[in-house]
Amino acid sequence: MAEKLELNSSATMPEDYCVEEATLAFTTDGKILKFNITPKPKEEVKDTLLDEEKFSLDLWSYTDTLIMSKQLVRKQEKESYAAIWIPKTKQWIQLGNKYIKDVKVPENTSAMVGYCTTSNPYTINSDWDYPVGTDHYLVDLKTGKRTLLLKDIIGWVNYSPDMSYAVAWNARESQLYSVNLKT
Repeated sequence: MAEKLELNSSATMPEDYCVEEATLAFTTDGKILKFNITPKPKEEVKDTLLDEEKFSLDLWSYTDTLIMSKQLVRKQEKESYAAIWIPKTKQWIQLGNKYIKDVKVPENTSAMVGYCTTSNPYTINSDWDYPVGTDHYLVDLKTGKRTLLLKDIIGWVNYSPDMSYAVAWNARESQLYSVNLKT
């Protein structure tokens, strides 16, 4: 018998967000349902102004982390954050946010650990320093808690399928790192 999931009415789901239906997918072991949440569509207000009555003004400050042209591009991108639902415990957890958009939940979730990245602390450097560094985190899939694994990496990180090891290449130092994730 089908059971209705009340994800949108959860006390932890932001009130003005809903599940993005196109992103629903189970992990291959079937233990976790992956999805994204996105702002609920807003009713468009009818525009009664004539074109000559409209104006546009973009203000930028030296404290902004992105120059205006990049801010305008980001403004057009769809806002969407990773989340999971664990059928066994009937619990949903938001994993992503406006600073952490790149979240990965492995297909084999026996370790109940995922990973995510953010370059947000280094965004302001992106106008003169390319590529920018990235912070890498382990994510506890039972709680959503993030633990910093590697800081300011320019390069890549690859995780073993069982999430017990990670290998990272930091191009800035021309150095390869191996990390035991079980310790």
